[in-house]
Amino acid sequence: MGRYMPSLAVVWYSSQLVSPRNRKVFSTTMINPVRIALVSYQVKSDKEANIQVLADVLSTFEDSGIQMFVLPELSISGSYSSTKQDYLELAESVPDGPSALQVAALARQYQTVICAGILEKSKERYFITHFLCGPLGYIGKQRKLFSQNPLTGGLLSAGQKLFVHHLFGHRCVILACADWLLPEGSYLAGVNEAALIISPTDGMALSQENTLRGIALARAIDTRAHLVAAIGGDTPRDGEAVMAGLVAAPAALGTSELLVCETRKLEEVKVMCADLPLQQPQLPWGGLHRRTQAFLALCAAGTSEQSE
Repeated sequence: MGRYMPSLAVVWYSSQLVSPRNRKVFSTTMINPVRIALVSYQVKSDKEANIQVLADVLSTFEDSGIQMFVLPELSISGSYSSTKQDYLELAESVPDGPSALQVAALARQYQTVICAGILEKSKERYFITHFLCGPLGYIGKQRKLFSQNPLTGGLLSAGQKLFVHHLFGHRCVILACADWLLPEGSYLAGVNEAALIISPTDGMALSQENTLRGIALARAIDTRAHLVAAIGGDTPRDGEAVMAGLVAAPAALGTSELLVCETRKLEEVKVMCADLPLQQPQLPWGGLHRRTQAFLALCAAGTSEQSE
């Protein structure tokens, strides 16, 4: 049998639709393959404008058969803020804040799943939070685990848990930007046997392309999960071209294919579609139990060698 290469279409925001729409999308229904769209655009610090971009994309691709749209990091509230006044103006609660309710209404209207991000306020604390809404409404959220540089500090708090969401009959997690670039989040995804890692990410310049390719490849090999990253954010400092998104998929023989990495011009919206045959990861070294056993065995072996 040949190596797996999924059906992949890279289309502009204004492109013609590609296939009939499947409106039967539920978190408990096994759907395979799953058609996922990565939406890339320059996120603004204007929540209404960002929600309008989402609404326009959903309307344009209404009959495309896309089961989930993944937006860039902080796709609703915009890029990182620097003052508490900015936080007060931008932050909302999730899921009962006005922006989350709008996203949920759009997911119900277009009978699809949406992964969006916002600055969340909860009990006088602020989080970078990405949430899922589907045809039946709000599904769940994930607060970013590595929300800011721990050496410099700031007003943001970090999420304390990785939550597993059940979509299309599969286990999925959200690892935004640093959460998948750093290894800890992907390790948690692996031990929880996630089949899909959803990765909203901020602006990445083309100079970082090879680095992100290597990291995405490593994450897919380690977790045996598909990783999809929608990339947006502010204008990079070193040029006009930025990465639009990438997909890393585990192949049947235990290797991994990096399937797409495209560029776009600023101020344009790009939608990248991929059909992903999600499956139980079946890690060679097992799930949480097997990996814990292996880790303890390595620790014991290391202790034994040091005592000799």
